[in-house]
Amino acid sequence: MEKALIRECFEELGIVLAVGSVFNDTVYAYDEITIHLTVLGAVISEGKPQLLEHADLRWIKKSDITFYSFCPADTERTKPMG
Repeated sequence: MEKALIRECFEELGIVLAVGSVFNDTVYAYDEITIHLTVLGAVISEGKPQLLEHADLRWIKKSDITFYSFCPADTERTKPMG
């Protein structure tokens, strides 16, 4: 899991990460699929983020997060599995 995060951030943003421990772990059940999301703490150890695969990148304050839209699985609300 850590290696995949490091690889993807290098390929998509041109940065090298130092990955820490699990920050959050959740399971979300959409109607057609159930996904397991693991959020890892990390810091940029080399490079500055570049838009290699994406059209936009923003650093935002936690207080501004409500101004952005997220997929249901990326919010704190989860559906019980079952």
